[in-house]
Amino acid sequence: MKNKILRNGACLMLAGILAVGMTACGKPSAKKLSKVASKKLEAEEVPLEDLEDMESDDMQEALEDGILINTNGEEIEDVFEDEVEDLDFEKLGDAIDIDMDDWDLEDFKNISVYATAEGTDKMTQGELDEMVCVSAFVIEFEDSKKANELYADLMDKFEDLADDEFDIDVGNLNKDEYENKGNKGHLVLNLKSDILVDALVAQVEEQTGEDVDKDMKKEIEKSIGDINIVFALYYDNGVMTVLIGYGNDDMDDVTTLAKALGIKDPITVENSDEMVDGITAIFTGGITQYIAKAQEAAAMIEQHKADTQAVVDEIEEAVEG
Repeated sequence: MKNKILRNGACLMLAGILAVGMTACGKPSAKKLSKVASKKLEAEEVPLEDLEDMESDDMQEALEDGILINTNGEEIEDVFEDEVEDLDFEKLGDAIDIDMDDWDLEDFKNISVYATAEGTDKMTQGELDEMVCVSAFVIEFEDSKKANELYADLMDKFEDLADDEFDIDVGNLNKDEYENKGNKGHLVLNLKSDILVDALVAQVEEQTGEDVDKDMKKEIEKSIGDINIVFALYYDNGVMTVLIGYGNDDMDDVTTLAKALGIKDPITVENSDEMVDGITAIFTGGITQYIAKAQEAAAMIEQHKADTQAVVDEIEEAVEG
């Protein structure tokens, strides 16, 4: 009798562990995102009608606390009737060479969006590492078979683009950062500041043919700051989930969201050299232009100071003479 009770208790405990495990690692959903955003991240739900009428200052203030939007394609079409009037999925498909002739907004069954942004005022001051922006959305499609076909086509295009434009062979990527099974898969980028610095140093050295000295590297590190860029796309039979993070190390929201949605935390993913070498060219290209403009502006300021001082010296000489 005692052994039977122990066996039954062990079975119940095992069943409980399996149930919890399956709940945590199950398929993401709009409902799960809505729950974690409102309960754990304390985001304020904003009706779609209110979102349309929000002024930019009000939106910025709301984003600092975090906002949650629950909607669907039909509601988007009703609320933003004028804005989506010219939306043509057929033309959109033609632009990327994918058949989307039979797609419309009603194919988007449920949509949940969470967004937060702090320190956006620092952008104009060049203090990009003071910003923290996190967003997530889950889209549940009306027809999973139809969505699977679209996803497969999109990933085929991505693989072609990766190979042709960024010299990335997806066969060399690790399974944490990329996987494509046709009806299920993911793409994860996790770029930290040291990766961007190294990539930019290599690019500058390639362009100039000279080694970057310590002072120049410090200037590059200063321009990039202590940031982390995260982009993660997950797809599972008619459900698409996207997590985006930008900022310093304080991006706990990304981890919280990933755990609640039952997907791998993108911050823990280490990208392969194959992915890093291809993707950082996009970011470093923009940063190179940023540094060039910053150095040009600094040179102009120094020249202006010199010109001003020359005028002052001339005035002083004239007064003394």
